Amino acid sequence: MIKPLLKISLLTIFLGAIVLSALGATSFGQTVEDSADPEVFYRQGLKYSEGEGVPVDKAKALEFFQKAAEMGHPKAQVALGEAYYAGEGVPLDYAESFRWYQLAADSGDPIAEYQVGQAYYRGEGVPVDYAKAVWWYQKSVNQGYPKAQNNLGDMYKSGQGVAKDLTKAVELFRLAAEGGSTTAQTNLATMYYSGQGVAKDLSEAAKWYRLAAEGGFALAQLYYGLQCFEGKGVAKDSKEAAKWYRLAAEQGNLEAQFNLGDLYSKGDGVSRDLAEAVRWFRLAAEGGLLEGQINLGAAYAQGLGVKADLTEALKWYRLAADRGDSYSRLNVGIMYARGQGAPKDLQLGLRYLRLAADQNIARACGILGHYYIKGEEIPKDVTKALEYLYKGADLNDQFSQYELGLVYKYGDGVQRDLAKGLNYLTLAAENIQSVEVTLQALKELESFESDANRPDLKRPDSDGLVSVF
Repeated sequence: MIKPLLKISLLTIFLGAIVLSALGATSFGQTVEDSADPEVFYRQGLKYSEGEGVPVDKAKALEFFQKAAEMGHPKAQVALGEAYYAGEGVPLDYAESFRWYQLAADSGDPIAEYQVGQAYYRGEGVPVDYAKAVWWYQKSVNQGYPKAQNNLGDMYKSGQGVAKDLTKAVELFRLAAEGGSTTAQTNLATMYYSGQGVAKDLSEAAKWYRLAAEGGFALAQLYYGLQCFEGKGVAKDSKEAAKWYRLAAEQGNLEAQFNLGDLYSKGDGVSRDLAEAVRWFRLAAEGGLLEGQINLGAAYAQGLGVKADLTEALKWYRLAADRGDSYSRLNVGIMYARGQGAPKDLQLGLRYLRLAADQNIARACGILGHYYIKGEEIPKDVTKALEYLYKGADLNDQFSQYELGLVYKYGDGVQRDLAKGLNYLTLAAENIQSVEVTLQALKELESFESDANRPDLKRPDSDGLVSVF
């Protein structure tokens, strides 16, 4: 009769312990709230933060982290620092974040030391101080923390807060890379690729890029894809390049999205698919990549992979033009001058053409020279016309050469000079950039001898050019 009673008693005690644990007991009859051990509060905070045996409750987690942190628990202090830094469950407050990180760092926590270094590097919660950033990174490095190793390596590479030392940078990148940091693996690969601080070795670069790429780091996937595409350090393989571009592109890497679109536009490593190319160009363009905006504008202008739409073309070209792209400025200038994709606005068109000409875009020089010499929609200005036409001709623009030939053949605003006229028309005829301009130049040359004997000859109102620009 005694044995069954003992079994029942033991079972009762065992079940009681389970109930108490679920209610937050630390030992028989004592709840977490009664504990004087900060580790107990910290672990309870982790439970609510990560949903271990209880529903996730960030506010409850912060309550326990706060109690543990106030009792001097470094990891709880780090948790509070992270919460204030991200504004999760508390107002975003870099100064308060720094205060908690500093307390934990003073206790020797390597993550906190790294975060204090980050704060000084970024100027978040404290003024920027690269020397202090280096000091705190080094303390964390001394404890083997990979993120600190990588960041300190980056500071040695750039010479921020410490004397520039590429060899030291490579040493630190290698430590972090061997510790599993994909960022450091990528940085180490870049040092091998460029031969900075270490002998240039494209194969070694490919090894580290691939390791980081396999770890899911988008930038490494892009760079390894580039090496595959170019055949540098690895066998040239556009199909393999497309694979890695896609992985990076799906993570939102803009350059990878553009590169993948480029492969689809050419059918290189993938089946040619202009619609798919446009899809990737659009993602890159919407993300703000200049090259994506240019190519998307071109796709709409030419109806490649998408229905032709000059309004959309102008929209994307103008975005690129306003960021300084010279050829987009040329295209925008032409479209406004013609009234394509928007109501005609010659003055706005000329403004963009001048910007393109200032960047040595030869065709823009020729078009501007044409407008100024004709003087039909703007006041005739021979001085400006010659300035742009000479510049365009020096840049080997066929249309500029043709226009100068006409100017001197007919004495249009200048003293007639048949030798110069013959020279520039001959250059235009031989410089085949536009079949239409070539044919017109040949036509002018055919009549040159008979026209030369006519001192009162005037330039025709129409040059016979319909779509040169």
